Amino acid sequence: MRITWNDVSVGAGWTACLLLGLAAGEGIASDWGSAAGSTSPAAAEGVAAATFEAAVPQAEADASPSLSFGKAWQIPSWIDPRSDAGVNDVAAEGSEGGIDLVGFFSGHHDACRDCQPGMFEQHMGVGCHRWTGTVDAMFLWQNNIASRPLFISTSTLATAVDANQLQTPASVGPRFGLFYHVDNCTSIEGNYFNVQSFTGEYQTPSVTDGYAAVDLASPLPYVVDGVQAISSGEIQSAEINLRRGSGIVTWLAGFRWVEWNGTLDVRSSSMLGEDLVSVGTGNDLYGGQLGADVLLWQGWRGLQVNALGKAGVFYNTAYQNTSANVSTQPPYAGTARSAADQTAFFGELGINGAWWITDCLAWRVGYSFFWLSGVATPAEQLSLVDVAVSPATSGINTDGSVFLQGVTTGIEARW
Repeated sequence: MRITWNDVSVGAGWTACLLLGLAAGEGIASDWGSAAGSTSPAAAEGVAAATFEAAVPQAEADASPSLSFGKAWQIPSWIDPRSDAGVNDVAAEGSEGGIDLVGFFSGHHDACRDCQPGMFEQHMGVGCHRWTGTVDAMFLWQNNIASRPLFISTSTLATAVDANQLQTPASVGPRFGLFYHVDNCTSIEGNYFNVQSFTGEYQTPSVTDGYAAVDLASPLPYVVDGVQAISSGEIQSAEINLRRGSGIVTWLAGFRWVEWNGTLDVRSSSMLGEDLVSVGTGNDLYGGQLGADVLLWQGWRGLQVNALGKAGVFYNTAYQNTSANVSTQPPYAGTARSAADQTAFFGELGINGAWWITDCLAWRVGYSFFWLSGVATPAEQLSLVDVAVSPATSGINTDGSVFLQGVTTGIEARW
């Protein structure tokens, strides 16, 4: 048997009316009976609530201001299931604000019952605002860089330079969001962000013949006096999602593009001169994603806290390009390139707070995590390249992962 949200709402409405009738006595029960004959659960709830208010002394009603009775049973306005809603969005649902208690537990409150395109002016859940825009600054840094020895000490044979020593400071970039509210339950979301220059650097002290390369662009290894390794990275993403509210959760589904590019330059010096091995990798991810935006808390002076999660399996077009200019005897220089197509994973988690300064303007702050898996990273390509032969040969490794995290802050406006 198929059960729809409308069936649940009808059953919940009848149950609420029955409880009110039993509590209020025979006179109210007769009024409840007339409401029960209505085919509209909203009408039944309205009549039952009105008769209940008539039976409760005014002193008792004033003694409990946090639970008011308007169109239906209500709970305080700081519990608002609409993650797209703002400060004053619940004011129209009761004499003191709040939401439909029956609808809250069934995941389908009054404001979402007639969600139809073209009915926007009849819904007050987005305050009659058709658009919402966000502008944020993202302060991200790269963590959890995989270990890959690049040079060892010739005296102790211990790792002297490792790729995971190239920890990066925070990088800053913009994020823009735009939401079109179809109605009180449904919206279309577009997002774009770009953060560049995840730059890390590590340098060894100079020791004559103190370091030996570890499988860097064959026929290395070779012995050098000093090493400097520099890495950089860039991420950008664009997405479009359809959002649909249900209770305190707004579900979303859409399409996303993610690009992660990275480089690694390994410079070394020896009695023969300067050496350079440079690797560049690129990953273009395309695919669908699913997610949820959950309202955790909404309360004092327009403060609101949400948790957001999105993830998907993506098609990844990856490439790597390696060049070397080495001062061995004889010296050699060459370039090798490889590409591969495979599946990859991208996920995003975040917790975001907003303080609604006015009904149309809010200040936002949050913390976000981004995880890519199944991508090409520069350090993992070095053992696959031989630029000493002509033509140069290479392969590509797409088993790498990237983890980013950081603070976001900005503004949100509705119009």
